Amino acid sequence: RIGLTVQCRHRLPVDWLSEIRPPWEEEYDDRFLEEQAEKGGIPVCCLFYASDIGHLPTLTRILDLMLLEGAKCGLAFPSTWYDYQPELLEQLYVPVDAGGVYPNVEPLLVSAGTGVAAEAEGYLDARTLTDSIKQAREQIADQVGPRLAPIGYYPFQDACPAYKHQTGQPQFAAVEASGVKYCITYLHENTAPQIVYRGDKLIAINQQTLHWHPRSVVKTATVRIKEWEAKITQTGRAGWIVFGFDSPFYGLAPGYLRFMEGVLGAMEYAIGGGQSKKLFLAKPHEVARYAEILKRNGVV
Repeated sequence: RIGLTVQCRHRLPVDWLSEIRPPWEEEYDDRFLEEQAEKGGIPVCCLFYASDIGHLPTLTRILDLMLLEGAKCGLAFPSTWYDYQPELLEQLYVPVDAGGVYPNVEPLLVSAGTGVAAEAEGYLDARTLTDSIKQAREQIADQVGPRLAPIGYYPFQDACPAYKHQTGQPQFAAVEASGVKYCITYLHENTAPQIVYRGDKLIAINQQTLHWHPRSVVKTATVRIKEWEAKITQTGRAGWIVFGFDSPFYGLAPGYLRFMEGVLGAMEYAIGGGQSKKLFLAKPHEVARYAEILKRNGVV
């Protein structure tokens, strides 16, 4: 066709990334988390997930949100995002005072890492799941270096295949073999904080939201955090609150005009300590580390 433009890309090394510490190394130290555990602290984690390349437009909305002072979150997305928007994803590693969001956002792998899958036993072969997550980490390492390849994993249907809650069994051993260090699972979702799997190299903890449920969108995040805050404090023990947000509902038009403000309010509530003054905002890996401390203390 006359006038057709052919685009050529030349990848240049991103030298400055070698000087950046991974977001999971810029976290609360052990002493802080242990002090929180002693006084019954409750970390609140906002975890956005985007399961495919079609959700990529949500990234800019989430990056804008994370400019809030004191904000922290997890963002689970497939490795393909690095192929199509490497420049935008560099914002994850640019310090806040230089215009980025580092270290406020922790990237995680979602689903099978390279694409969407029902990861439950009997739906996806275990070796395929392991290899797919490994491939995703290698693809990301090729873009930003091995040190910055995600160590966290957030599935899509590991316990809820065919969108039916608690009907599947996660394949934690297959996930562990991929090299990731922790997992936020849908097993025992919307229940009290608990460690649902502990292997030699992987810990899996549950989340306090019921995914794909109208309440996750209609009911404000702040109200639900208050509900879990009351449940946990009434037990007199420490715990955590992990909320999964389906990114398209919150980051795509016209939904973001209604729902992203709700996430903002929830973060501000947690940053302020909540009604109990025991809440604090945390990234996913920080919550996983906190769960380990609570386990050592005999709390979970």
